[in-house]
Amino acid sequence: MYLNCNVLENVNPGLNLHLLPSIKRALHDMRLSITVQADANVLYVTFPKPTEESRKQLVRQAEKMFNDAKNKLGHVRDEHDRIRKRLEREGLEELGTDGERVVKKISVDDLRLAQNYLEGRMKEYLSKMETLVRNKQKELLDN
Repeated sequence: MYLNCNVLENVNPGLNLHLLPSIKRALHDMRLSITVQADANVLYVTFPKPTEESRKQLVRQAEKMFNDAKNKLGHVRDEHDRIRKRLEREGLEELGTDGERVVKKISVDDLRLAQNYLEGRMKEYLSKMETLVRNKQKELLDN
């Protein structure tokens, strides 16, 4: 892979070519097991082929990220349930046209519609995330 700074300069006219040595040094200092070579206005970045152990580590990281995302979606669902139950009990407080606080009751049907919508979207995104993780695992482990 190479980084052609002429292309980047067209995208970002503020990019100065005198920064190439600093970029090269920064990439080297990150200790990413990559090789960085500079040639005039191009940075060549070579990534080593991942070992079997590093691919397994990437699979574990992907699974961890997937599980973290599932947990966060669970927290969103729990928060939605708390809010839904509070709205069911207390209603929604708003300011009326005269500036006074007005409590409006939300119908059980509307609350159920919101809950069904959220659950449907969560299932959809969980399915997409799971497909992405499984495909990436297969790709990493089949190489």
